[in-house]
Amino acid sequence: MDNQPSGHSQNEQLGVRVKIATPDDWQSYKEMRIAAITSDERDMFGADSDPLRVEEEKNRLDADWKNDLSPDKIDQFVVLAWVNSEVIGIVRAKERPEKGIWYLNSGYSKKDFRGKVFPPKVFTEIVNEVRKRGGSKLQIGVKAHNKTMIQLASLLGFKKVEAEPDDPGFYMELDIN
Repeated sequence: MDNQPSGHSQNEQLGVRVKIATPDDWQSYKEMRIAAITSDERDMFGADSDPLRVEEEKNRLDADWKNDLSPDKIDQFVVLAWVNSEVIGIVRAKERPEKGIWYLNSGYSKKDFRGKVFPPKVFTEIVNEVRKRGGSKLQIGVKAHNKTMIQLASLLGFKKVEAEPDDPGFYMELDIN
């Protein structure tokens, strides 16, 4: 499988824009994180449902949101997607302690865009950025009940690599070399 999916013509018609977020994008980043942690599908996002943690996140300072997107953070980045001026999705990538392996987390897209325009363009941007930063593998954690994410990850070429017997989920990995 080619690990650089091309954008669909539907993507272009909808005006999808995908990029590595910068501190200037902090408001869109904040909007998507808050939407994700307060949505009915927050477990898809991997968000803690503890109301105190949700309130802490909502009450973060603007400077903290901007700092999350600092170009000085060479071991992590955030990808945002928009349709026209509406932010529709987010994924964070963070390098694991094992150099060259990047973990994708905090992935969320608005319901109307799931499985349509969001995954291919975002995935291509992530692969390109991880390669630029010397990465060779991508990993994601998925909940065993999240069949949609498992199917999407499989379509993108991810393979199941490890699971703990008492864990409700497992890791999937993709070699991007």
